[in-house]
Amino acid sequence: MDTSGVTSSAFGQLQQQEAQRQAQQAEQRASALQAEAASARAESRDAAERARNLEVASDQSRSEADTVRRTVGTAEGLAPVAEGIAEIREQIAALPEGMEEAPAPSPVINSQGELIGTVVDVVV
Repeated sequence: MDTSGVTSSAFGQLQQQEAQRQAQQAEQRASALQAEAASARAESRDAAERARNLEVASDQSRSEADTVRRTVGTAEGLAPVAEGIAEIREQIAALPEGMEEAPAPSPVINSQGELIGTVVDVVV
């Protein structure tokens, strides 16, 4: 074998080793990128789950706020009724003793002089 053959053979081996080294590096990069993609997918799933949980919590909070608004509205609507009841209680408390009970109804007599019922005075 001459020197050019040996040199050519050695050069071929170096090229093959370099190609193998580049292939290994490319495989390592591919594996690292694949792991990174898997991690990103997991983070994406976690973020989507957190977003769903936040949406549910937001809906619940909005529903609670609506319920509280309706309750406040109802309470405000009932305030005049409560004030009216308080006024009636004060009027009853201010009646003289013995006025709390209505007087007995008077009998009603028709034109033939017959007793047919009673008249109830509803004005107090």
